[in-house]
Amino acid sequence: MEKVKSQVRDLLKEKKIACVNILPPLTSMYLWKTKEGKEEICSDEEIIVFFKTISSKTKEVKDSLMKNHDYDVPCIVDLNADVNDRYLNYLNQYLV
Repeated sequence: MEKVKSQVRDLLKEKKIACVNILPPLTSMYLWKTKEGKEEICSDEEIIVFFKTISSKTKEVKDSLMKNHDYDVPCIVDLNADVNDRYLNYLNQYLV
């Protein structure tokens, strides 16, 4: 969790994001191929993080996450959403 918070602080300081939500750890189950080539079902504790930014910063955020993530195949999802004007103004205040 501390590594996540450290990366979040860096993104905030660099003004790539304006806000983040870190959800409590949860259990993920997934298929994975071992070094020997055998597929197995794995289960790990993971953290979901929602980064809030503007579209012009999205690539920078994704690049930073890919560079610093511990996983070989991290799941980074870009959700383009319409937000209310007051929240968009908040984002623009800090990121533009």
